[in-house]
Amino acid sequence: MSLQTMKLVYQPDPASQDLVFSSSSPVPKLTDPDDHLVRVKAASPCRHELLWEATDTHLFDKGRTPPRVPCPDGAGVIVTAPTPNSPFQPGDEVFFSIDYTSRAGCLAEYTIVKTGEMALKPKTFGWPAAAAAPLSALTAWQGLFIHGNLAVPSPTSQEENAGKRILVTGAAGSVGSWVVQLAAAAGVTSITGVCSASKLETAKSFGATEVLSYASFSTPSANRYDLILDTVGGNALRDCWSVIKADVGVLLAVGSDYPENVRPEGAPNVAKSEWYLVKQSRDDLEAVAALVDQGKCRAMVDSEYAMEDYKAAFEKVSDGHPNGKVVINIS
Repeated sequence: MSLQTMKLVYQPDPASQDLVFSSSSPVPKLTDPDDHLVRVKAASPCRHELLWEATDTHLFDKGRTPPRVPCPDGAGVIVTAPTPNSPFQPGDEVFFSIDYTSRAGCLAEYTIVKTGEMALKPKTFGWPAAAAAPLSALTAWQGLFIHGNLAVPSPTSQEENAGKRILVTGAAGSVGSWVVQLAAAAGVTSITGVCSASKLETAKSFGATEVLSYASFSTPSANRYDLILDTVGGNALRDCWSVIKADVGVLLAVGSDYPENVRPEGAPNVAKSEWYLVKQSRDDLEAVAALVDQGKCRAMVDSEYAMEDYKAAFEKVSDGHPNGKVVINIS
């Protein structure tokens, strides 16, 4: 295939979750001094992403330029760099999370990625793992170390994080597993993972020092945590209020609910309770890549699909209860 046309999948109408496959769409052109053309090797869809533009319209206030290509997460090879001074040059293998509130995602043979959205791919990751990692890892990193104020992984972080007790719901999921791993890499020695009973051993394998099923978690407990990161919402988030440390605890959510919206009567005052939105960050991705290559973190890949099987991939993400990320191999 020439660099004139490419295969891609797009969403014609943001009010509908229907997707369309095109075998001859124009290859995107570099229009900004920060644009890099990337040959996509693998892409990873997010749950409910086909609903985002219709339900979270405030995030798309600039308007998306058609075609609306899904999948913010991907990995591939730089084809064209904007200048010889760019930190990413042709032939570099990268992984990335695209801010596609106004641009195309990466379920295409080629896509545009900006400098601040990517990092060099971990050497120990294949393409599927690299595509599966970015958004989940960024969400976990920013929750722990930016919003949660833990010390980032370093030779002194275990001492700095000494005595901290954290809890994560959805600990065996795509975001929760990164929370557990990154907390362990930062030297946190008390990490409680909450997940379904069938996934307790999975949460342990990522570094949780204690695991609880959702049924056990709903039982009143004397345990109290400095930092809780909820990736689930609903009853799980509500139950977090009963185990957060009064006055000094931090309760963060990235699931479907805001902490204050499910706050039960009599819940303690806390230092911070917030739902946060992940931001693209080259620096954070570089830090994650370094930990991966040190053997301290790994990505969860549930399953892989060919590009032509994109419908099955999205069905798996939405309804198939994947254990980790679903990946679509592009080439």
